[in-house]
Amino acid sequence: AKAAWQYFEKLVKSGFKVAICEQTGEGKKLMEREIIEVLTPGTFFHPDYTDETSNIYIAALTRDGAKSTLVVADISTGEIIVEKGKFQMLLERVDLYKIKELLVEEETYFELANSISTQLTRVSSPLLAVESLKEKLLQFFKAPNLKIINIEEDPLEIKALYILINFLEDKKPGMLEHLKSIKRVNSEKVLLIDPRTAKHLELVEKPYEDEGGTLFSHLKETLTPQGTRFLRENILSPLRDIEKINRRLARVQYFVENREVLKNIREELKKVSDIERLISRFSTQKYHIRDFLRLS
Repeated sequence: AKAAWQYFEKLVKSGFKVAICEQTGEGKKLMEREIIEVLTPGTFFHPDYTDETSNIYIAALTRDGAKSTLVVADISTGEIIVEKGKFQMLLERVDLYKIKELLVEEETYFELANSISTQLTRVSSPLLAVESLKEKLLQFFKAPNLKIINIEEDPLEIKALYILINFLEDKKPGMLEHLKSIKRVNSEKVLLIDPRTAKHLELVEKPYEDEGGTLFSHLKETLTPQGTRFLRENILSPLRDIEKINRRLARVQYFVENREVLKNIREELKKVSDIERLISRFSTQKYHIRDFLRLS
């Protein structure tokens, strides 16, 4: 099975989808086999073959004229991010997030097919009314209303989240229990940097693809994979909320002035596992015995 995943990775990178079948039931006769999982670029996750320091993002993009909504998910960490804005701006965010697979409806698919390098997957427009889409989302998140899951009463937003969840449920049945929290990116609180600027400022990569000598590599003193992902995210989407910036600076100042505390905390952090990825291992049933020990 371990060797198979190396081939799965090559196939998915070459643009194929991989369906994994397992037999159901027991006995000596011919057994029925069922597809238990489908691997696509944005859903290829196996803890033994995935870089812990970067995200595996899949997204759905919906639009109505100039207005658009982008819903991004990482099934390896369970996070979901919602962004609203102009269509072109959100396409830049797709590039910046390094999204592995973008789900779009037919009209958008043909418009983007030859103009972006991101892997596009064409999905059917939901035929259900917005109220029915909302109902299905509330069932999935086991929530009484949209406000609790941080979603607005906006048809574009509801549709984008539905397209994404519907696709993931089809590819990963019974493996999405860890998708719970939804985070919103607010352009008034966060600085949106376009991919070209990010490259020329050498934030996380250089114009010539070399990661060495970037701001990210210079600041990277993190001890946990989730810390590394958090650092990358904050370099690419820095705060512009003065209150939050000052709060963060006050914490930095405290650690600069209290070196012993910093040293002790860093020693403790060395023992901390990647909690987000551990939870997804259990949810996607790809865990090892050692994961129970890591969690404890």
